[in-house]
Amino acid sequence: VVGSKIEGGNAPDVVMVPQVGVLQQFAKEGWLKPLSKTAQKSVDANYASVWKNYGSVDGTLYGLYFKAAHKSTVWYSPDALDEAGVKTPTTYDAMLKAGQTVSESGLAAFSVAGQDGWTLTDWFENVYLSQAGPEKYDALAAHKIKWTDPTVVEALTTLGKLFKDKELIAGGQKGALNTDFPGSVEKVFG
Repeated sequence: VVGSKIEGGNAPDVVMVPQVGVLQQFAKEGWLKPLSKTAQKSVDANYASVWKNYGSVDGTLYGLYFKAAHKSTVWYSPDALDEAGVKTPTTYDAMLKAGQTVSESGLAAFSVAGQDGWTLTDWFENVYLSQAGPEKYDALAAHKIKWTDPTVVEALTTLGKLFKDKELIAGGQKGALNTDFPGSVEKVFG
């Protein structure tokens, strides 16, 4: 949407973008103007260099991330694990095994808010970062490696172990794709 507005001559003064890769893409298209020297001085004085780096492309500061969130958490019901007689898992494979036991006890093991695309992005990012590491993650975000890269295939295969198992996900795949984020929370915590 923003791209078509810019190309149509109706560019906004300020744009909020969700990922570093989008900022880099916009800069390469020539759609961004550098922040003023006054803004740059304020950033230098008040932010760690890592935040300046996130808002820069090729050494030019175009923006500043004003929000960061830690969404990389698996929320679970300790009561559901206790009821199924399972200990809290510490690895992905152990989590799937525990999920199978929870599912066999009659409870839904996982709830995936597939209706909201950002949750699926988070699942992928979490698995990809843990398997491929930050360098590959940054390269993928910057479009320096393709989605056919073996590291991407491995992460999607790992997610497939969970997502293809209809017994593990509340409502199966169709149910997951029709569940919004608040609904997924309700399925876990009631």
